[in-house]
Amino acid sequence: MSKDENSWFKVCHQEEIPGDKVKKFSLDKVEILVAKSKKGFVAFPTMCPHMAEPMNESGLISDGLLTCSKHLWQ
Repeated sequence: MSKDENSWFKVCHQEEIPGDKVKKFSLDKVEILVAKSKKGFVAFPTMCPHMAEPMNESGLISDGLLTCSKHLWQ
């Protein structure tokens, strides 16, 4: 996987990502979460950087903004 932060990688078909949830993917040993927004798709780290909470289990998604439900980090 390229280290260029502007690279795009196909992980699934767009229909596979529900509008109100995140979906977890693994790309070359790097795990990411992908969600839909009004502008397209957004990717997030799988863990909250503040308290290492698994965001795919407790994160809340609203129009492409992911919020940790444990302490409201965005």
